[in-house]
Amino acid sequence: MTVIEFRPSRLLAMLLVALHLAAAFSFLLGFGVGPISAAGGLVLAGAGWHCWRHCRRVPEPLGLLEDGALLFDPDGLLEHRLNLLPASVVTYAAVWLIWRVDGERKTGALMLFRDQLAPQAWTELQVWLRLRARMRLAGPQDSPP
Repeated sequence: MTVIEFRPSRLLAMLLVALHLAAAFSFLLGFGVGPISAAGGLVLAGAGWHCWRHCRRVPEPLGLLEDGALLFDPDGLLEHRLNLLPASVVTYAAVWLIWRVDGERKTGALMLFRDQLAPQAWTELQVWLRLRARMRLAGPQDSPP
């Protein structure tokens, strides 16, 4: 098993700031200066602050298992197995992991940018996703409970 450690993403922070600023300007241009724009600005400021705090948290480490599954928080209190779903996407700059918790109907998602991992770990994660996880997904599917 290979364990992947993460750090906060600067790219995600910049993306969130840009999206919230674009939304604020479009809200201002659509409604003009007034109480509706002020209320919308407050809502966007609160949402932006929440997203900023959330993107600064570091995700728990992931264990890449040989059979194509993930182990969330290996050797930790929250350890559990995650089975990747075919909706997971691997690109040059980002990876979207979509999973189902083993033995449950609960699903989850995680977006990772390349600046969250060391270059060697990023390459290892991409290769693992493209080879091990895809081979597992190509085989017989577990039926959801």
